[in-house]
This record gives sequence, C-alpha cells and structure tokens, in this order.
Amino acid sequence: MATDAPILYVSSMTVYGTDHGSPKRREEDAGQPESDYGQAKWEGEKLLAASRRAGFSVRLPGLFGGGRKSGLVWGLMRALQCGEAPVLPPAPLLWAAMDVRDAALSLAQLCEVPVETSKPVNIGYSDTYSVSRLVTLFEELTGQKTTYHIEHPDFAFDLTRARTLGVAPNQSLRGACLSLLKETL
Repeated sequence: MATDAPILYVSSMTVYGTDHGSPKRREEDAGQPESDYGQAKWEGEKLLAASRRAGFSVRLPGLFGGGRKSGLVWGLMRALQCGEAPVLPPAPLLWAAMDVRDAALSLAQLCEVPVETSKPVNIGYSDTYSVSRLVTLFEELTGQKTTYHIEHPDFAFDLTRARTLGVAPNQSLRGACLSLLKETL
C-alpha cells in the first residue's frame, strides 16, 4: 500500500432506494439502491468498508450551483423567472439537492476529521426534500405560479453523524436557492 491516508469516497443518496416507511434516512438504512448508478455507489461503499481503510463514504444529494446552468433546480428557477412552463419530471421520483459549494465545504471539513475506520456519513441540508416542495419554494421565491400537480415522495437525511463530526452545512435549501436566484438576477 502506497499510503495509509484516509479515503473520502463520494457516494450518493441513491444508495437508499425508495422503499422506506419514513422519509428520514439514517446511514444504516442504505443497501437497497434501485438504479445502476445507486448500485455502483453502494458497491464502492462496500469495497471501502471491506478494505479496512479509514475513511468516509459521503452520501450527497444532487448538486446545483457553482456556475452550472442545467438540471432541475436551474431549469425550474429560469423557467419561472422567464414566465415559461418548467420542464419537470413526468412521474414521482425521490429527489434532494444542495449547492455544490456547501457540499465542497463539508467535504473539505471531513478531510480534517480524525477517523480510524470506514464509516458512511450523510451530507445535506436539514430540510425535507421533494420535487413538489421545490416547485412550491420557487413559486414563493419568484412570485410565479406553475400548473404542475404531480406529488413526489419526501426525502430527508438524518444528519446526526454529520453534526457530531462538525461537517453539517449551516444553510437550508431555501437559503441556497435564494442565493442562486440573486446570483442570476
């Protein structure tokens, strides 16, 4: 082994799958991914754990901001700002997101945390997420309405471990979306 430095493996909320009684996901709830992407992330987490290397499997939601001008958050915001109909998912899906700058800050902070084993950690905002909630949020922030009526399932990260490690973001999805909106005006 060339080094024994801890590993920071960037995983995904997709390792949880959708079949849970509660929208709040603890790190122990993972292991039922429903997509090939989620399955690949889960396999990576298991490889890290089996290696007996110290490190973190960091479970992130989708990312927005940082100059990216595509994706659900950006597309919804721009469409409502321009008075256009947004392109939104045609069927219910599990969704969550955070600003890439908040994710990067949490990842940088994790690099300073002493760790002796491999452990997963959720990183996200303390909000309850869904596409439906995002639509309502941007309607409030922009003062524009849309006729979208699909109800999407809720998702929330249990951030107990992130808070204990001192790496949980301090802002909310609303604050991050408001900042993004101000940046584009």
